[in-house]
Amino acid sequence: RGADVTKRLHFDGGVELEVAELAATACGSGTGHALWPGAIGLALWLHGNREGLGPAAAVELGCGAAALPGLFTALEFPGCFVTLTDGAPDLLPGLRRAAARANVDVMVDARVHN
Repeated sequence: RGADVTKRLHFDGGVELEVAELAATACGSGTGHALWPGAIGLALWLHGNREGLGPAAAVELGCGAAALPGLFTALEFPGCFVTLTDGAPDLLPGLRRAAARANVDVMVDARVHN
């Protein structure tokens, strides 16, 4: 098994977020271990376009280990009700720890839909 990695991301305005990237074998979902480029792109887009946005609720479907867009939304839009979901229950404890490190209040849930 490879090593897990914690990445600290820095955004303009002093916003920092620490996210996990797990070893490829740490997660039974096959893809939930990685911090995907699209997640970084979405967080950057949210950060650059936050004026005029103010969601009351957000759901990140299949957030994986990193949950970057969901955690970032919770940081950027205080009071927004954020739910992080993934079909791999093994990821949930790490997601709860990530939310605690970011000092954000999010709902973490595992659902498998067939």
